[in-house]
Amino acid sequence: MGLSHLHVRWENKRYERSRWMIVVAMIGLAIQYAVQMVFGFRAADDSLGAVINILVYTPCFSLISLGIYNIETTRSNLRKMILMCSGIYAAIIVAFCVGISFHHSLYIREGLYVMLALFCLSVLYCIYMIIQEMIRRKNMLETMAAMDMLHSGSHNKIFY
Repeated sequence: MGLSHLHVRWENKRYERSRWMIVVAMIGLAIQYAVQMVFGFRAADDSLGAVINILVYTPCFSLISLGIYNIETTRSNLRKMILMCSGIYAAIIVAFCVGISFHHSLYIREGLYVMLALFCLSVLYCIYMIIQEMIRRKNMLETMAAMDMLHSGSHNKIFY
């Protein structure tokens, strides 16, 4: 994905920004996989592996979603989505830190469920925003195409 930049004839700033968001997310997921394998968090305990996964998957999923949304949107709602994703991730970090302070280890028990709920909220929010923008874009294109057809139809009547 990073090397695909070399095959582009005309650069589009929005597309390039989206590409690099997705590249960073993929690198984050690769690092997370390597850390899981080297340190064996998943092998040690499922809940410990889940905590580590949520801490890494949330920003990676958000970056992928923001990359997609950035390509689709023509409005400034990208900032709103960035703030919302960042806020949810901050809440996940707070839940993680509170869990560590209560249990004095990475086994945060009930904190994991709070983190999981926030992660699910993040995923649902990102998917909802992307779908809403796709529907808005589709409606806009259909409206523009219908107007073109109406104009071309009225020109045809003049020539008949």
